Amino acid sequence: GVASIIVGYVIDFVSRSGGVTLPWVGELHPWQLTFFMVGIPGIIVVALMLLTVREPQRRELLTTEGQQAGGGHLSVADTTRYFLTRWRTYGSLFFGYALKATLSYGYLAWVPSMYIRTYHWSAGEIGRLFGLIVAVLGTLGILIGGYIAHRLVNRGKYDSYIRISVIGAIGAMLFGIPSMLVANPDVALVLLSPTMACLGTSIGLAPAAVNFITPNQLRGQAIGLYIFVVALVGMNCGPTSVALITDYVFGDPNMVRYSLSIFTLAYGVVACTVLLSGLGPYRRSVSEMLALENAST
Repeated sequence: GVASIIVGYVIDFVSRSGGVTLPWVGELHPWQLTFFMVGIPGIIVVALMLLTVREPQRRELLTTEGQQAGGGHLSVADTTRYFLTRWRTYGSLFFGYALKATLSYGYLAWVPSMYIRTYHWSAGEIGRLFGLIVAVLGTLGILIGGYIAHRLVNRGKYDSYIRISVIGAIGAMLFGIPSMLVANPDVALVLLSPTMACLGTSIGLAPAAVNFITPNQLRGQAIGLYIFVVALVGMNCGPTSVALITDYVFGDPNMVRYSLSIFTLAYGVVACTVLLSGLGPYRRSVSEMLALENAST
């Protein structure tokens, strides 16, 4: 969200100033300079992460015959076997959350273009307002989803991570589709606000759901696989699907609002279906982890 706000100002600035020449780099066009200006702060964040975050004590360790003595690590064979024997659980989580993330990537990529083409707003105008919505409402959705799930899980409703994410996907469809079809750009922004909040719910719940059913020494691999699938599916299918619908169904770049509506419905329904199909396997995996936790304590 903050990146979108910054990009809005940066685009306005570089559009007026033209290209810039940097030492050892050469001349940069305005669009290239935008990447420099919004990317450099990430280096600072990484440095703060390395300086402030410490490795916590490991608990809930899985022990197998192939485990290395005293190291707490599992062999590649044991790690592979663990995930493959639970492919229904992890598959539904990875791909269900990836399909929901696809909606977020599609909106972030195409809502600004929709406003430029449909309502004739400038990139700076929609970048600032949409970025504010993503930053505030998207973050609020993450916090609310996490808060509700935390309370429900403490009551023994361990599948709440998935159920709340499904409710979020349904909400994103209920608000997101009308936001693309209304004639008034201000009303569209009002509808986009709960849409981004609903999409934000699963950002915290997805890794929590994965970690909850994964032994401690496998959580790095599990989250790595999760991020890989989400990036592969979400980043590729989100922006690309909207573009393909616009080009090959409507054949008109100004119809992107209708492409976003179809895209929201299709991916929202499939995401809910995949996530709900994994509820049974997820409950069985939760039972395994609770037994492991009781054994370790």
